[in-house]
Amino acid sequence: MKKCYTCIHYSAFIFTLAFLLVDVNAIAQVSVNASSGSGQVSVSGSSFSPIYVSVQQPGNMPASTGSYSKTTDQFENGTVTLSSSGPITYQVTPAALAIGTHQTKTWTGKIMGDPTNIPPAGTTATASITGNYNINFSRPQGASSYGTVTSTYNCGGCPVHGTSGGTHEMVNDVGQDSVSINVISIKAAVAGKNLVCAGDTVKYTATTYPASGGTVTWSTGQTGRVVYIVVPNNMTVKATFSIGGVAYIDSMGVIATPVSPWTFGVGVPPIAGWKTIQDNMKIFNDAAKKVLSFIPGKITGPTIGIGYQLRDCCKDGLVTVRGESQVSIDVAMGYYATDIPIGWPPFTAQLPPWNFTVCGYQFCAIINYGFFLNAGAEVKGSLGAKKNVCKPEDCFTGSMGLNFPVSLSAKATAQIAYTTWWGNPDTLGVQVTPASVASSFYGSVTYNAANCNAGLAAAIGIGAVTFSASVKILGCTLGYSKNIWDGCVFYQIP
Repeated sequence: MKKCYTCIHYSAFIFTLAFLLVDVNAIAQVSVNASSGSGQVSVSGSSFSPIYVSVQQPGNMPASTGSYSKTTDQFENGTVTLSSSGPITYQVTPAALAIGTHQTKTWTGKIMGDPTNIPPAGTTATASITGNYNINFSRPQGASSYGTVTSTYNCGGCPVHGTSGGTHEMVNDVGQDSVSINVISIKAAVAGKNLVCAGDTVKYTATTYPASGGTVTWSTGQTGRVVYIVVPNNMTVKATFSIGGVAYIDSMGVIATPVSPWTFGVGVPPIAGWKTIQDNMKIFNDAAKKVLSFIPGKITGPTIGIGYQLRDCCKDGLVTVRGESQVSIDVAMGYYATDIPIGWPPFTAQLPPWNFTVCGYQFCAIINYGFFLNAGAEVKGSLGAKKNVCKPEDCFTGSMGLNFPVSLSAKATAQIAYTTWWGNPDTLGVQVTPASVASSFYGSVTYNAANCNAGLAAAIGIGAVTFSASVKILGCTLGYSKNIWDGCVFYQIP
């Protein structure tokens, strides 16, 4: 008497094995109604991740791998013969897909692109693996109609029929099944301007196949399908598209047209009444210097400069000779009060003369010491116009800046009188500044400074605070300086 078994459809088993061998991500399910003992089996579906290949890397064929194990009962046995079509290759170990009754076997396998049959870049080809099977198994009589019944037997008692037993049949099933696999030949294409102006920031795109997934890495180190690259000079812009273990590279040469440096303009700028402006500025400059010469303290300026600059401009890599010009009138003046004693009364003092002898020579030192304040005011202003036919832009510009430097220092000075070895009298000056703290308050207003669309900008703040110390003797100064605070901006527009 043969014992009853609830058996799995062998063709489902063996083709599931083939699926798992060729792709570890395959979905192949075999369902068996074991509780009812129907023995009905179905392969609910088989889908594979695509295989990626690159025409630029025929020697690089990443493989999808998998493995499967099977233990048969006393009835199951059979063989499967695999074949493929399309641009793929596969390997199975052991090569024979055959198993007998009461056996346990494990197969491993892999599938990859065919290096001798890579689809054109930017296309997808469909490949397939076909399995021809010849299998034998047992099932309860009437459980299914596929296959050829070769004999019957009574199970003599089994989970399906209970203790009374029932009829089972031995079945031989011969057939064929197949699965499709997409082989994607990747591609990338770089697009953007290939004729630019040196220093331009240019947009470049990489159109890839497939359009999503993977990574695009540019020769600049940036990633993404869209990047903005500063082009300082002639260069090659290259994009590497990587996906599924393969890569595709595309590049384009970019020519960067250099822009000439600024040169002083020759002739009269294109501004009405420019010659009159020049004459009036010279008269004002001379008169201001005479008036300010009567003010105590150190005065620098006023200086009034008139600037006229020209250079070529560039758009889309095409140069317009002398297409950019700048005209400006610049005014600067400074007032400085130095070494103002501070305190009330001012904390300055002079020590009594100090007479001493060194190696038979007589010396006399007069030493002054105290705390001192240095303060000043600086004014700078500019009014002008700029024109660029390449952008295009044409506008007036202006700026005004105020700066108030201030420092507080402790200082000691000494005048030392002595007689030289040849008998002539001489003096030696020494100045020691053990501590000094300096900073400045500033304010600025600009109009269209960077470009004609910049508009108004302003800032008010305090500059860095610096500590310093120094010793000055024989015209040489040894000093130390360090920023102890970086300063800050109180108010800013925009």
